[in-house]
Amino acid sequence: MNRVFYVLRPFKDERRDWMANFSERWILEACVLSILSRKDTYGYQISKMNELKVSESTLYPVLRHLKDGGYLTVYSQIENARIRKIYSITPQGQEKLNCLKNDWGDYKKAVEYFLE
Repeated sequence: MNRVFYVLRPFKDERRDWMANFSERWILEACVLSILSRKDTYGYQISKMNELKVSESTLYPVLRHLKDGGYLTVYSQIENARIRKIYSITPQGQEKLNCLKNDWGDYKKAVEYFLE
């Protein structure tokens, strides 16, 4: 049986192939948006999540990109005598997360097809 999967559209600002783009930035964006859909938090706390295993130097550009795109907002909060930049998901960010979840389902089906 021949099946064709149209998984993703490449990001306009990326010059690399869609698979490399998907596996790096796309998944991290989805994870960050998902984390922030549950609770507002700061970047360092996200980077220290054992399940995510991402460095701050990788995470902060993604947070900045999501903020610049209108998917996140940032506010300041004092915690332990330190000012923290707290990230919060916007309604537009929640819509993006829903789209990314749908794309993840398509991607997962395509990969499972080839790994059977």
